[in-house]
Amino acid sequence: MKKQIKKLALFCIIALVASCSKPELDNTDETLATPKVEIVESAKDWGFPGDDEWQIPHLVGVYGPSSLDAYEVGTYSYFLPKDVLASLPSSLRGFRIRFWAENTFGFLIPIQTDNVGASTSSLSFPVYGSGSTTRWRIEYMVYNKKTGSVVDSKFKDVLVTN
Repeated sequence: MKKQIKKLALFCIIALVASCSKPELDNTDETLATPKVEIVESAKDWGFPGDDEWQIPHLVGVYGPSSLDAYEVGTYSYFLPKDVLASLPSSLRGFRIRFWAENTFGFLIPIQTDNVGASTSSLSFPVYGSGSTTRWRIEYMVYNKKTGSVVDSKFKDVLVTN
């Protein structure tokens, strides 16, 4: 009986050591991977400002929620200046969104740039960094489809809770 208990104890110790022997570096940490902001949908109309910002729609800028939880969907709208609307016909207007994220040193670094079909998009931000919150910056750009040159751009900072 003592021999069987010793064998059982030895077996448990071997099983415990075998399960813990995997190096921690082999585990993939999702905060170390390059994040990808998900554009949930891209609307074809002007949309509405976010729930926390009910400004007059003709004021120039990017409107939408200033804070979100990670993977929560927020709708952002870019209202263009009147001179851009007048000088660039809608058939030549293209929209891009560039996403910036704040790194551990407090610097904003560009993460990705996507072409979108309209000035309103629903976005979902991933977990990024090791802190409890991350500051993201959305840069909406309107460009001339014919020349590819950026005509105007506006920023919006979003605080994402990881």
